[in-house]
Order: sequence, then C-alpha cells, then structure tokens
Amino acid sequence: MVLADDVAVPWNPLRASRNTKPAQPTDTCPHRRCLPRQHRQWTMLPLALALAASACASPDYVAKVGDRTISVSDFESRARVLVQSGYRGLDTLRQDDRAKLLDGIVAQELVVMDGLARGLDRDTVISEEVEHARTRALMEKLYQERVTSRQTDPSEGELRRAFTQDGYDREVLTQQIVCANLSDAQQALAGLQRGEDFAAMVARYSVRGARERFGAVGDIGWVKIADMLEGLKGPVMSVPVGSLCPEPVQTDLGYNVFKVNGRRDVDFATVRPVLIQILRREATGQARMAYVDSLRQRYHMSIDGAGIAALRLIPPDQKDLSGSDYALVNWDDGRLSARDYLAKHRAGRVKHPSSLDSIGLVKAADNLAGQRVMATEAARLGYDQDPGVRAEWQKKQSELLSRWLFGLEGRAKATKPDDQQVRAYYDGHIAQYTRPDGKVTPYEQVQAGIRRLLLQVNENRAMDAYLARLREQYRDQVDIRPKMLEKAFAAR
Repeated sequence: MVLADDVAVPWNPLRASRNTKPAQPTDTCPHRRCLPRQHRQWTMLPLALALAASACASPDYVAKVGDRTISVSDFESRARVLVQSGYRGLDTLRQDDRAKLLDGIVAQELVVMDGLARGLDRDTVISEEVEHARTRALMEKLYQERVTSRQTDPSEGELRRAFTQDGYDREVLTQQIVCANLSDAQQALAGLQRGEDFAAMVARYSVRGARERFGAVGDIGWVKIADMLEGLKGPVMSVPVGSLCPEPVQTDLGYNVFKVNGRRDVDFATVRPVLIQILRREATGQARMAYVDSLRQRYHMSIDGAGIAALRLIPPDQKDLSGSDYALVNWDDGRLSARDYLAKHRAGRVKHPSSLDSIGLVKAADNLAGQRVMATEAARLGYDQDPGVRAEWQKKQSELLSRWLFGLEGRAKATKPDDQQVRAYYDGHIAQYTRPDGKVTPYEQVQAGIRRLLLQVNENRAMDAYLARLREQYRDQVDIRPKMLEKAFAAR
C-alpha cells in the first residue's frame, strides 16, 4: 500500500480545507455562531438516531465506540484541537454544540474501527509505522521512568563552575564580516586597516547570509563567550576593545573579520535559570547513554562482523534480501537481521548499507538493535500497558487508517467534475470572480481551481455517504452518555 504524499493532514470529519469556498449554500455550516464558514460539518445522523440513551447510571466516559472509550478529558483534548483550526468559544459551548463535536469524534472512531475490521492495520506500511511509533513511545517511557525521573538538579557549585569555565560570565560586542574565502577576508581586513567604512566592507565582502543576519554594519550585538563559535572564543577575548583582530579567523561560517567594540561581565543571577536547564540536559544525556550501555551488557548485545560485511556488498538498487537471512546484531532471545535492516531502509529510517562505511553501518545497525532492546525492556517492565504509551501508537494508527480510508472511500469514489459542471459553477458565481474595478477574471484563469473545489466537494459527499453507512453498520457498538457530556468544559 502507498499512502498519498499529498494528504498532508489526516481526514477529519470536523474540518474541511481552509482554502476552499462552499460550492452551494447547502455546503456551508448551519451553525455560524460556533464555526467559521470554512469549517463545514460532515452530514451526520442525529445522535438520538445513532443510539438509544441508557437509563442506567452513567459510567465515567462520554462515549464508547467498540472497545474504545472517550472520557471527558479525552473529549476536551480532542475538541481543543479545533482551536488551531479557527474554532472559538469552547468554554461556553451549548449542549447541542458539544453533541455535534462529539458526533464528529465518534465518526473518527468509526472510521478507525472499520479500518481495523478490514484488516488495514496489518498492511506492511501501516504496521511498520505503528510499530515505530510504539517503539518510540516505549523508549520515552523507559527513559522517563528509569533515567529522567531519577535526575536531580545541579548543585550551586556545579552552576558556578559552568558559569566561569564555559564562558557564561563574560560577553562581547563585535562587528563581523563573514567572507566566503581567505582572499576576500584579507582584502576586507586591509580595507578596514586603511580606514575604510565598515559598512562598505560588509556590502562588498560579507556573504549574503551574514549581511541579512548582522545587518549593514555587521553588528551582532552583545553575545556571551559561551554562545560564540568555537574558533572565535579565544580571539574575541584577546583583542583589545576598540581594535580589529589582526588576522581573519576561520569558523564554520567562513572567514571572520571582526572588531571588538566592548566587553563586560555578566551577572550570575541572570543566567542561572539557563545554566540549570543546560546542565540538566547534559546530565540527562549522559545518564541515558549510561543506561543504554547497561542494557547492552545485560542483554549481551554483540555485532556480527560477517553479517555487517555481507550487508555492505548489497548493490545500491537492491532494497530487499534475495537469499537467506542472516544476523547483524545478536542479543539474548533476539537479533537484528539483514532483512530487518533493509525493511527499515525502505521505511526511510536508515541509509542504504552501500552508502555507509563499515563503522557507519555498525552504528546504524547497533542503533536499530538498541531500540528493539529498549522496547523489549520497557515491555518487560509493563510499560506497554501504560495508557500514555498506548495512546501514542493508537494515535498514529488512527491517523494512518483515516488517511488510507479517505483515499479509498473519499477520493477513489468521488466523481470528477466535467467541463460543463465547472463552467456552470463559474457562471453561477460570477460575482465571486468580479474584481473591484468591475472586470471579470477570465474563466481560463480560474477553471483549474474550480475543478479542484468541486472535486473536493464530491470527496466530502462520498465521505458523508461512507459515514452514514458506518453509523448504520456499527450503531449497536456506539454508546453516548449525554449526562457525562454536560460535564465537558464545565467551569472548574
């Protein structure tokens, strides 16, 4: 299966494109008080027809679709996504507005349920993406529980040492000319030494990116020594204030010609919060590496040199293994094979083995194997049952299933507008294409856009019809609790 690249955002029954106008008045949202015009509602059956209200005491969820429940907090989270799309007034919603939002969320769950019933989750592309999301979620949970949660804040002594040793205690004011080559830098420096204007040298010799970033006179403002490029840290501290550096300095940006215009001390209190964050990140990174190394030892991970050598011989155009599979990395009760590696390459996770040297391929294979070992360890600790972990990979699964079914049920089944329909829309909306000066935009200039608009309308209608079928097909598996819905966005 191939997922269309141009489906940038998964299909959402609560949202249509921002860039289209409704083809007919009936396509506009009837609830103008709540939704902007560009957010058309999908045609939905009333909630009362979708299910029967339960007479028993309401459990702690707003809705249940199959075996998936939507709690009050889940509903609020998913509804808030609409804020990013122009929805307003979530905290003052009427009950019928909440019901319409919930109806759309239920529609999303029905699409996912249908995709699972069709077995789309077993598709190679979808299953690989979901497994990747699951692995990442397990790794983050493992890091959080076994590393991050056990970290402590840096001591005052550590903060003070970083302040002075790493260059956070001093800052300088310089003007910079960044040249593409040494010859330009030497000419720019010679011009400045002759007394030529700094701005003139910037305009003549500085690369475009530096001119755009530092302005016409190359003024980069006050910068802490710690934040400067490595090659500049020593020179900017040794050059006297008011003087040019006597030689160009090569950095990652190019060849720097600069003048020091000021130098001053930094108050420790102003950078203390930043230092805490920096030292926390450094400590966490080191702790993560140590933890991963401990897992390698505990699981007895080992590189299979013969397998690595064989994999490097695969031609660049070969994307799968033609013969017998073989190991690249082994560990207790597991291994990463050549076929596993190539599958990750097809998914865009790693480079083709032919493009890497031996060291690079060992690192890539070791990284993939390490991810699997971490996922195994996380599952051993029961983190695969954590609600947050499950939510992460289920979210990815839902996104992929929705995207695929939009293509299958919306795009594939939508009728393409013919030339007569496109022309009829143009003639029927001529005022829309009339400019303020009274001239009408020629049909030839807008017909492609109209065709895309009408096709999207047809896709929406196809999805509406698909949703209606789902609501009927799964009506006995949907349970809505109106009393619990009333609690959503209630004043707290």
